[in-house]
Amino acid sequence: MKIPTLRLGRFRLFQLNGLIACGLFVLPMLVGATLQAQSCGSASCSCPTLTPNAIAQNLPGTSVLPGAGFEMSSISTHEIRPNWPNWTFEGRSGIVRKGQTFAAAYPTLPSGDYTALLQNDSLLRNTSTRSSGLWRIRFYGAQRIANGTSQEQIVRVRANGNTVFEEELEADGFQLYRTRPFQHNGGALTVEVRGMNTSGDNTALVDLFVLERVADWNDPNSWQNGVVPSSYSHIVHIPQNVRMAIRPNASVTAGDIHVEGHLQVVEGANQIRTRTLLVNGPNALFEVGQEGRPHLSNFRVFLDHGHQPSRNVGGFGNKFIGACNGGSIEMHGRPVTNWGYVDNTILRRHDTTIRVRDVSGWQVGDEIVLTPTEGAMHNSIETFTITALSPGPNQTID
Repeated sequence: MKIPTLRLGRFRLFQLNGLIACGLFVLPMLVGATLQAQSCGSASCSCPTLTPNAIAQNLPGTSVLPGAGFEMSSISTHEIRPNWPNWTFEGRSGIVRKGQTFAAAYPTLPSGDYTALLQNDSLLRNTSTRSSGLWRIRFYGAQRIANGTSQEQIVRVRANGNTVFEEELEADGFQLYRTRPFQHNGGALTVEVRGMNTSGDNTALVDLFVLERVADWNDPNSWQNGVVPSSYSHIVHIPQNVRMAIRPNASVTAGDIHVEGHLQVVEGANQIRTRTLLVNGPNALFEVGQEGRPHLSNFRVFLDHGHQPSRNVGGFGNKFIGACNGGSIEMHGRPVTNWGYVDNTILRRHDTTIRVRDVSGWQVGDEIVLTPTEGAMHNSIETFTITALSPGPNQTID
């Protein structure tokens, strides 16, 4: 059985007004690592079979951008700024054959025999006509391997001028990447893919750009019965191969949320209120932010509706966020120092100021958790809101 993972990236554990999952069932260590989630019930993972009141409707299938495989068979090694239908090449962009020059370390490619390359400041551009709705782009990318060393090219993707992806690609060969969902109002859609690292000869390989429609949680047309889930009586099931997004300024309420597809929280979304959020299956994903584009606005997950010990969903209990059968939960929030030492040896009852070491990124209005580390009160935990910050070697917080 594939082990489920919970990737927390720069998740704000002690600063509660950023990303917070109240009652998250597994946080055995500080964030910044990939954590193993518990299995669901048993090795066979007897996860619940939900009877949904609404299932996201099937959307049109994926659509490969014309020419996005870059199969230009007339190229024997590579060519900079080739004349290739549907694509414009600028700067040090081009097409390279597998196993040759820039792709010497790659005898096989994600698609066919050719891939595009982005060296230094370089640009690929494609324009096609698309219907109105939420879209995202997925593609394969890899760093060039030069003299046995992976390079460090940064790739930025824009859709109609708006940045939807920017990240230094991984050093472990070709990986599948995806942008955040974006709204397109119909008509011409221009996709630009740019290499951003101008130092040295940093080069990335990019291949097979695919447009995917994404269902909008808050759109009645995304649900079979035309009713947007809005109460604890609604049990939501997002099946395999369904991509769904929670829009900016949206709040979501449902009794139970069972994700077997992909549920993605878009920057600016407010909150989810539910009893359980189960991410089940090898391709199941609940995502808030990405490593290269963390979720910067406040977003909260509330696990509500009282304690019901008679309910035991998938062996996790009655109030949880959980992943099983290879499901993944990824949360990447605003980069901050997740925790710090309080310099005050003893805090008295009416104290309103503390001194804390190394808390870069904390802001007025943030909520923090104070907890002792030893003594009779080691289980006493309190939450406070920062009202003022005084900079210094040891920052003073009111």
